Amino acid sequence: MYNTSWLGQTKYRHPAPPTGQDLFFHCRLCHIPPYLSHTPAGHRERKLLWGKTDSEAGQTRPVLIKFRNNHDKSIVMRKPKEMKQAGYRLVYDVTNINTGLMSRLQLHKEIESTWFFNGSVFAQTKRNERIRFDLYDNIDLTIQEHRAKRK
Repeated sequence: MYNTSWLGQTKYRHPAPPTGQDLFFHCRLCHIPPYLSHTPAGHRERKLLWGKTDSEAGQTRPVLIKFRNNHDKSIVMRKPKEMKQAGYRLVYDVTNINTGLMSRLQLHKEIESTWFFNGSVFAQTKRNERIRFDLYDNIDLTIQEHRAKRK
């Protein structure tokens, strides 16, 4: 699966995957619980794409969700406790390019930790500054520009 968070798509694991399906993908409508949506009840239906994976029997399969807009996605992603209690596990699917960026950031002497959130890579410096990095940023220059803006 690819990271498509810029399209408003997020991957999560469903506790009861579909069985007996030979198709690579099939669509199904899902109702989002009221506590996760601020839209009227008739507009809570969203398409789910069930992806077939190479998982062994008995394991859950990842599900790719495409929301109609980024606002709905952010509402769901801000309620991890409710989703966990409902039996869902939310996971971002990070691309190889972003993984490479995170690896480069970890090797930098100024960076203490890195993480991926909402389609972007962030890093925390040893001075406790949180900085957002793009794929082809010069790390030193981005840190200097961030510090210059903060002064």
